[in-house]
Amino acid sequence: MALKQMALRYAGTCRVCAVELPARTQAVYDSEAKNVLCLQCRDRDPAEPLGFLPPPQPIDHGVAGAGPQAEYERRTAKRQKELDAIPGLRGKLVRALDKEPQSTTAWAKGAEGERRLASTLEAGLTTGAVVLHSRKVPKTRGDIDHLIVASSGIWIADAKNYQGRVEGRDVGGWRTSDVRLYVNGRDQTKLVDNFEWQVAAVRAVLDPMGFGEAPIHPVLLFTQWKKGLFEKPVTVRGVRAMWASRLVELANEPGPLSPDAVRAIATQLSAKLPSKA
Repeated sequence: MALKQMALRYAGTCRVCAVELPARTQAVYDSEAKNVLCLQCRDRDPAEPLGFLPPPQPIDHGVAGAGPQAEYERRTAKRQKELDAIPGLRGKLVRALDKEPQSTTAWAKGAEGERRLASTLEAGLTTGAVVLHSRKVPKTRGDIDHLIVASSGIWIADAKNYQGRVEGRDVGGWRTSDVRLYVNGRDQTKLVDNFEWQVAAVRAVLDPMGFGEAPIHPVLLFTQWKKGLFEKPVTVRGVRAMWASRLVELANEPGPLSPDAVRAIATQLSAKLPSKA
């Protein structure tokens, strides 16, 4: 590791505590990892490896289901405003007989499913693992439902409230393979493709820290998966589809990340991918 204290030519971010470092700030530059360390983190404990120092700031764990809950409330408020605008007796009758459309209630069910999922994760994960919920990705309209940082790696979990059998089908020809994700008989491979930007967002946080090689595991979690006795997770294009208790088992397995690395990564992810709540 080639480390040098210097006045930075360009602005940077401390790989441990995520503090912004303007140009010309005195900091430690790692020429191999191509990242920087603030002097406060450098002096925290000289006996510890620089990349594994425990970060000082607290972690914002977020609120599970914040995204779909906010969308449900937005739609409900919009519909109520439209109903209130209907005048007279007709308006009273319409409001009395009104029933929320399925397209609106689905968001409420999704939020509840994510809250149940969060409870399962937090109760089952080993001590030291960190769970982050409902993370915003800057410069996009998307969000990440759940992030688990554990010794086994970083798990990106996208919760889905779908019903029906989950399976991988190879629809390719006799010379080619084209494995696709099917849920209740419908092609839902788009759910797999949706992970590309989520993985990229997490990798963009890890690379400047020197953890670019840390394992990232994208997972589709079906909150209503009714698994059989010999049911196994389905893998399509590197994305695993499974149920919550199986994710807990896999995340709890030992891996390459030390407790200090887990804490540092979770803190950076919390700072760079803020909570929606």
